[in-house]
Amino acid sequence: MTALTDGPALVWRGDHDAADVVAVLDPAGEASHGELPATWRPVADRLLVGWVRLPADGAGIAAIDSALSRLDGQRAHVVTSGPATEVALWIAATHTAVASFLVVDPEPCDGSLDGADGSARARWWDALPGRAALARADVEVKTFYSDGLELCTAAPAPLGLPEVVAWVERALADESNQPGAGTPTRSPRDWKGAS
Repeated sequence: MTALTDGPALVWRGDHDAADVVAVLDPAGEASHGELPATWRPVADRLLVGWVRLPADGAGIAAIDSALSRLDGQRAHVVTSGPATEVALWIAATHTAVASFLVVDPEPCDGSLDGADGSARARWWDALPGRAALARADVEVKTFYSDGLELCTAAPAPLGLPEVVAWVERALADESNQPGAGTPTRSPRDWKGAS
């Protein structure tokens, strides 16, 4: 991934006192003008959204990592797509406040599955060790594959796509209706030991 040239690496919008925080790690680099994509603005009316534009020089990732570590009683939800899957998985696995991990068209950061269909990406995703670590830590993991959508580009689907935003909103609503939803009570996890 290369460094961003225009716009902020991290954009925050929404209610800073919201019970839920959504950390979006976007490999397409949307939000380049300092605003969330229009489709995400209604989400920010109810939740606090931190949008990290990737590829980043590390500033956006460090900022969201720091923000997640300072959450006090708020639940976090990590949303990402495509080649940002592995870095987002690492972020999610290192914070006890993370309640859910939502990924669109997961694929490795090395581009080895570029142009592959959903079944190839699904096999890679199912075998990824960090995914199992999240499940063991009671983090809700959900996956969206865009194979049935008519996209103007190859997968991954853009995170600002209305169908993706609708899926994220449904997943967040499902998570908030789960028994025991509230402040996570898990103990910290050691990513290096995850398998």
